[in-house]
This record gives sequence, C-alpha cells and structure tokens, in this order.
Amino acid sequence: MRRAFLAIMAATAVAATVLPSGALPAAHAEPTKNLKPAAIKRGPDPRIPHVQGNTVVDGDRRIVVNAQVVRLLGKAGPASYVVQASAGSGANLRPLRVGVGQPAKVLLRGEKTWSAKLNTSGTRVAVTDSQTSQRTLLRLIDTRSGTSVRTARFTGLVREKLDYDGNRLLLTIKFPDRTVLWNTRTNTRRMVKAKFGYLADFKADRLAYYTGGTAHEGNGCSVLTRISAPSKPIWRSCRYRITAISPDASRLATDLTLDPGQGTSPVTVRNGSGRALHTFTAHHGFSGFTWETNRALLMETNGSRWTALTRCTGTRCNRASALRPVGS
Repeated sequence: MRRAFLAIMAATAVAATVLPSGALPAAHAEPTKNLKPAAIKRGPDPRIPHVQGNTVVDGDRRIVVNAQVVRLLGKAGPASYVVQASAGSGANLRPLRVGVGQPAKVLLRGEKTWSAKLNTSGTRVAVTDSQTSQRTLLRLIDTRSGTSVRTARFTGLVREKLDYDGNRLLLTIKFPDRTVLWNTRTNTRRMVKAKFGYLADFKADRLAYYTGGTAHEGNGCSVLTRISAPSKPIWRSCRYRITAISPDASRLATDLTLDPGQGTSPVTVRNGSGRALHTFTAHHGFSGFTWETNRALLMETNGSRWTALTRCTGTRCNRASALRPVGS
C-alpha cells in the first residue's frame, strides 16, 4: 500500500504537458478533495466482478477460493472466472478456473505464471514460460482444458502483457524497448511503437508509453496515443503517468510518474485529452485503479488508520467495501 504525502501541484505545472498544440492554457487549479475512508459513507459493492478477501464476487454470486491470496484475471464464461491464487508468502502460485458448483481447475503452476493475462473472451490465458534478457518464450493455455495451445519465442525480455483481446495480445519488450502486437491465431507480430508501453486498452483504443525506459529509470515522459494511430500523441506529461483509462476513453486517472513518497501520490482525474478535472489526496495514497463505468472510478484509498475501496463519480465519493486496518 502507499505511504506519506505530497502537496498538490497547481495546474500551471500540468499545462506544459498538454499536446498536441504545445500551447500553454490559462493557469487554473482543479478542485482537490482529501479522502478519509472512515468518514466516507458506505455505498454499494462494486458492480463489476471483483475479489473480497479470497472470494470472487459478481452481483449475488459468491465463489470462495481455497487460497490466501486471490487476484481476479477475468470472466471465463457466464458463471466461470480465472483467478491467480497463491499462499500468503507468494508460494504455490497458480492460475485457476473457478465457478459455482465447479471444482477449481489448476491451469498451470509456478512463478512463471505471476504475469498471466486472460483474453477478453476468457478462453486463453497467456503466461511467460521462460525468459532471459535475450529471449522470451510465451505459452497460451486453454482455460477449459488446461492444455497448451501455442508457444511463441520473442527476441528480448517481455516485460508487460498490456491487453489481450480475442487473438490480439499487446506486449512490451525490452532490449530494445518496443511495444508489439502479437496475433496469437496467425502467430504474426507487428511493432506498434518503438517505446516502452506501460498501459493499453484495445476497447478504448489507447496506448500509454514512456519516451525513455520505464518510470523507475527516470529518463522519460509519458505519452498517451491511440493503438490505431501511435504516431499521433493525445497527451504528454513528464510529471504524471496514467493509471486507468475509462472504457470509452473519456476519462483518465493519473498519478505522479516519479513517486518519491513511495506511493503517496495524489490522484488526478482528467478528461480524455488530459485536462485536469479534480484531484484526490489520502494520507497513505491510493492503489488498484479501475473504472467501474465511464465516470465512476474505483480505487483503494489508504488513510492514516483505515483503508477501503472507494468509488468516486466526479467529486462525489462513497465506500464500495468495508473498512480494513491499514497494512492488513
């Protein structure tokens, strides 16, 4: 979880980050709201599938997973889901297919499954089979049978599986940095951008990349573009990175790219062109950003004593989970 806090910067600092015109807009300060989980009114649970503890929750459906740590990868049918499960220490890592009244099916085991990515149809999960800085072997697993349906070798180190839509898997590869589109049906590859992509969404047709290395290497800016037109920037910033893109790309959630506070960055909601609309702060910052709808942002909000999943629509916020002690 995230720690201690930074002051909110005036929009004049943001102004220099806007593309494509490059002209500076008039200075302004977007509204800022400090969130304290214990003071936020309880609202409904998330309206999208999610995990509470070790239980997959989807509306009235509850599926308890026999694991200490459970991360939802996505749906794999009308009443089935693929989760990443492990012990509290991270041992016994395995993706599972689970469902109501169904025994859990182990799809694969081992540390190589930590970056598993499920496609949007829920039929295939991509895992890294082996890798070095010179070569990476990816494997596709059928989520019904658990069998391997394809392997593919890539030159370089595959760092990110950004998005997996049907037969399209968008990858970030290092040595050298590039973002590559892999057609998993035909096994063809196409370079989308010779940059380090860090966030993408096929449905929204958006790709965010760093101009030089990763954020932690500290030698680049963040650029938002379209997957279909990667040479035409929509928004650029050398201070902020994008943490979540709404389904229709009309809203962005951003935090500070270089985070000296170890996760205490304020979160700024912007329109699809990068204009700041409002900013949220919390004592220990935020994590786990997801757009529930095109306007409702879900994020883990970490106060001084309590943490909770918070839903914010505009500047109106409610809690989407019970309170938990910070660090629990």
